[in-house]
Amino acid sequence: MSSVAQSRASGRRREHRHGGKSLLAPTLGVHNSEVGEGRLNLKQVYALESMYCSHPAVQAARTVLHSQLLAGGLQLVRNGEPLKVVKFGERGDNGTAKTGVTESFNAHLDEHWLPFARDVVDCFLKWGMCVVILEVQEPDPSIDAIARLKREVGITDGGKKRKASVPPVLIPHVPGLGTYEVAWSPRGKYGYTRQYVVYTNAPGRATRIDDEAVVHVRQHPDNSGNVNSPLATVYEQGSFTSALIELAFTAEISRSQPAIVTQLRKPEKGNQLDPGSLFFDAESRNVATEQEGEESTSAARALQTQAAMCELINKLQTRGADGGSTSTNPTGRPSFVPPEVPPKLFVLPKDHELAPHVQMPQPRGDLESMIRLGIDQFCSALGVPSALLFEARFSNNSTTQLQLLNSTVAQLAKAVNEVLTKTYNALYAADDGGDEEPAQLRLLTSPLNSSEEVEKLFTSQIIDIETALPAAMHALGATADEVEAAVERSTTKASEQKKLDDEERAFAKQDRDLNLKERTVGLESTKAAIEKTKKEAAGMVKPSAGGGGASSSSSEK
Repeated sequence: MSSVAQSRASGRRREHRHGGKSLLAPTLGVHNSEVGEGRLNLKQVYALESMYCSHPAVQAARTVLHSQLLAGGLQLVRNGEPLKVVKFGERGDNGTAKTGVTESFNAHLDEHWLPFARDVVDCFLKWGMCVVILEVQEPDPSIDAIARLKREVGITDGGKKRKASVPPVLIPHVPGLGTYEVAWSPRGKYGYTRQYVVYTNAPGRATRIDDEAVVHVRQHPDNSGNVNSPLATVYEQGSFTSALIELAFTAEISRSQPAIVTQLRKPEKGNQLDPGSLFFDAESRNVATEQEGEESTSAARALQTQAAMCELINKLQTRGADGGSTSTNPTGRPSFVPPEVPPKLFVLPKDHELAPHVQMPQPRGDLESMIRLGIDQFCSALGVPSALLFEARFSNNSTTQLQLLNSTVAQLAKAVNEVLTKTYNALYAADDGGDEEPAQLRLLTSPLNSSEEVEKLFTSQIIDIETALPAAMHALGATADEVEAAVERSTTKASEQKKLDDEERAFAKQDRDLNLKERTVGLESTKAAIEKTKKEAAGMVKPSAGGGGASSSSSEK
């Protein structure tokens, strides 16, 4: 319990202390101020580090945030366009080399810059700030070990010329806690702003400022050096819950091994008076005192003998009667496992008895609800829905419930992208040249949505397949490459289907045009036949050769 109390006390915020009285009168407008250099509360920093690494709810929330932030990987963006990964020597349609990120540099980003982004996220969650340094990439020790082993066994390279030494490569790092201290001093016209510096804890260099280290601040600490971060807001509740768990554990131990409490036995008083008690002078008192001392000594000896006997009985009941080596047990070890709680026999002092109604330690009845309340507060402080931790990312959470996680991921991604971009440009801005816009290094993130709601929106034709497919696959845990490949397949399939539909529509239109033309020609011929019949009936034209008699008779009339 002492460790929990010490951890709880070390994680408390340092009280704000004003300076002493000013040398000048307050009427002159000179007020007390805290000028000079300020440093972080290291006790609180270490306490937050311990809670961040040991609390299960924090680790669960950390896993969810890392999966949302880092699962998509990193992407370089230049002039607003993402740079794609190209193979070595790959050329475009016009014969020129393609511009983009090579496979080796992409592997370098995944190997070194992605863990760096993970450390930056952890620092922002723990302390609200992050220290970044640049170190030379150390060569793989296995390569030198293999080369040394080959030389020892006599394997040579066959006279091949060795490759030139590889130039040193700088990679970003987040230094470990305990290797540095962060301090700040007022800057600006009236000292309203801060300038953060880093002191190294290397032996003999504790007072030297590391000019190459950069401090990226997301939430500034207060003037007393107390850290302002998501984890710091819930430290009191988390340490209180840990203390309750420690007390419950102590109570269970006390319940399994209860202590024996004794009290003096009440003397049996008779109605008759002792004649010796009527006349009790000084000499009799001395004799009674000596007699009582002798009785106490004999009682102590008897108690010691009984304690030794009880210890022997406990030993025999725990280890067995045959403690030494026998023919059946040559090792001398007991042939049975001792009980979890060894039996105990106690000897009560003289004239003592067991005290009745002794209050035994009882565990809290609301411990489970307190633990759940602490977990909910941890999730709220870190910006992760509590239901998502217990039901995993495949739970049936609505988009409304996931808005908290999406907003947390968006804010963290923005802060981490700023750190990544500044660090990347500090390393590679000189190689890009001054004509091009500085590149941006970003985390590939996308909001997490409910797959059922995405399906309903797509079925009701509110969103198209290009919008629904990435959201649904991200909800299922697909990577960025898998989502891109799926979108490309869907786009290709949709274009092919559209081409077939266009051909079918063109064929159907041509068929309709032919049918309409045929019907138009038939209608025109029918109209012409009708007009001809009408004219023949009206006698406006001569009848045909087959009707000559009728024509002559009509003319004679």
